[in-house]
Amino acid sequence: MVLVVCVQLRYHGPMNPNRISLPPVPVAVDTGGTFTDVLCFYDGVFRAIKLPSTPHDPAEAVLAGISELRRDVEISQVFHGSTVATNTLLQRVGAKTALITNQGFRDILLIGRQNRSELYSLSPTKPEPLIPEEWCFEVPGRIAADGQEVVPLDLSLLPDILDRCVAGGVQCIVVSMLHSYRYPAHEQHVVGALQELVRQRNDPPMDISAGSELFPEMREVERTTTAVVNSYVRPAMTGYLTKLENGIAPAKLRVLLSNGGIATPSHAARSAVYTLLSGPAGGVVGATEIMGRIGVDRFMTFDMGGTSTDVALCDRSIPVVNNFVVSQFSLLGSVVDIHTVGAGGGSVAKIDAGGALRVGPSSAGAVPGPACYGKGGTLPTVTDANVVLGLLPAEHFLGGTQPLHLPLAIQALKPLSESLGLSVQDTAQGIRDVANAVMVRALKVISVARGLDPEGFTLVSYGGAGGLHACELASILMIPRVVVPRFPGLLCAMGMLFSDVRVDLAQTVLAQLEPGADLCPATVVETLTTLTHQASRALDDQGVDTDKRVLVRALDVRYVGQSFEITVPFSSSIAGHFTALHQRAYGFALADTPLEIVAARVTAKGLTDPPVLTYARESIHDAVPLDTASRQPFPIYRREHLTPGAQIRGPAIVVEYSGTTMIPYGWLGKVDGYLNIDIGRLG
Repeated sequence: MVLVVCVQLRYHGPMNPNRISLPPVPVAVDTGGTFTDVLCFYDGVFRAIKLPSTPHDPAEAVLAGISELRRDVEISQVFHGSTVATNTLLQRVGAKTALITNQGFRDILLIGRQNRSELYSLSPTKPEPLIPEEWCFEVPGRIAADGQEVVPLDLSLLPDILDRCVAGGVQCIVVSMLHSYRYPAHEQHVVGALQELVRQRNDPPMDISAGSELFPEMREVERTTTAVVNSYVRPAMTGYLTKLENGIAPAKLRVLLSNGGIATPSHAARSAVYTLLSGPAGGVVGATEIMGRIGVDRFMTFDMGGTSTDVALCDRSIPVVNNFVVSQFSLLGSVVDIHTVGAGGGSVAKIDAGGALRVGPSSAGAVPGPACYGKGGTLPTVTDANVVLGLLPAEHFLGGTQPLHLPLAIQALKPLSESLGLSVQDTAQGIRDVANAVMVRALKVISVARGLDPEGFTLVSYGGAGGLHACELASILMIPRVVVPRFPGLLCAMGMLFSDVRVDLAQTVLAQLEPGADLCPATVVETLTTLTHQASRALDDQGVDTDKRVLVRALDVRYVGQSFEITVPFSSSIAGHFTALHQRAYGFALADTPLEIVAARVTAKGLTDPPVLTYARESIHDAVPLDTASRQPFPIYRREHLTPGAQIRGPAIVVEYSGTTMIPYGWLGKVDGYLNIDIGRLG
């Protein structure tokens, strides 16, 4: 079933039933665990289609939404945030992959770094490596850290290795050798020899790649893991994008990457590992655009969807880090710094072995979904709890197109309430409180744990379920202000329409900088120049005009002897920048200690033409609720009826197509000129 609604910024009313005679328009599609959102903007109008995701074939929901939009508009481009790579990795359904590395290092994936994600757990769990030991191979050969060949490369074992891979149905081979980030000769020889063997023997096609090809950075565990994950998810991502390209033709497909930029399908498929966080990155881009328009540059994003919650802290810019973790896999690459927890509207509540109430990380997903959806779900979820508490009005869900079923929600909570010895109402409140506690911890990870006071930030709430919890989280963290953008459940898709083409390149250099010296070593400058040329060619490949390009150069710097780096802008004052950033991050600086430049980085952007959002003058007045006071515990307001300047005193509920917002007692919501609801504490 496809659910369609037209929402507009300039006026309210039905769409023209005839096909609109306008130039082709771009469309954004965000695939989530529960819903797939399709959004386009034309002539000052946003039109949105929200339909259930199709986990068995994510392209099915995407193409259904595109087909629906094509009844009214001609589509020029489709910007897409995908969960295909993420689901492929989490569900362990990727390509059968083999690893070839140095003799003595075949267990590199199994041993890893020995980091413990659960430091105090008596029985910690560690994920099984993506490549079993039987498909990890060794070849003699070794290049030292200074580039000297200490053991000659021996290729004599490759025919036997290839025989075993072909017989075992291996689809991808990753070659990752020590110190290849700087001296890739052995890796390149092995890759070339394997490709020649496949050609000579007429073996089935096989994806053979070098670990340093996309990731020429030090730290062999992370580099190898990143290369393996990339090969593991690449076939699935390539097939998916090919299907979408064919399905949306003649429109062009662009894919949102985890760094918040967009790329061509070929680029995204080649570096599929960088699509693992693509959807959440779109939300941060969208939130940054919205908050910039109202003059706020310090905020935390809170994206609560059906399956999980994603949070990020933006302190005057979008936070980008150069390493990240997905499902306990430590990976290299530039991504928006997003922290995710398994607490969403569809998160399942249960009692653990100790008798405590837990919420998540398991989810009811899109199928069957929460019990109140009436699609066969029987497990109690956060959404069911909100329905029981009257915070999610059953008749207004998805703009009234999908009514919820209160009796089914109560039925789902009853077994849990009996086990806890509580009423259904108290159990529902308990589920909500536990979910809030999980999300508060997530917000503390990105703020308090980094020495930042949440009170100095605004909370931007989006995702279909975010508005129901945002003000309570803000109260707990003493955050004074909450902003709920227009169309909160569609902000990840909206952010894609504001995204630029982005290419991030890095190269390890390992050059020393003496105390007080700011002159960058010649080798570092040469590396930056090379990366700049590579980035320019990448923008050429993606059709970016030269007058719309922005290139930023940076360096990863640390004190000699440290294990981790700080990224500083490339300038004539490298030491000064590093000292200031180190002092801010760690509370001290070492004036007489030499610096080490670990890596050079270049970020290239191709600026796009984003939608133009208009501002309407505010006229302060009290909003008028719907006439449902006799049947609801709180006044209910329709979001599409709210005009700039409208004020709502809590407690109140604001319903709309893409989400629901709860304004508690003691808070006042005001609609601004961009139709955001700006909520603050009274008194």
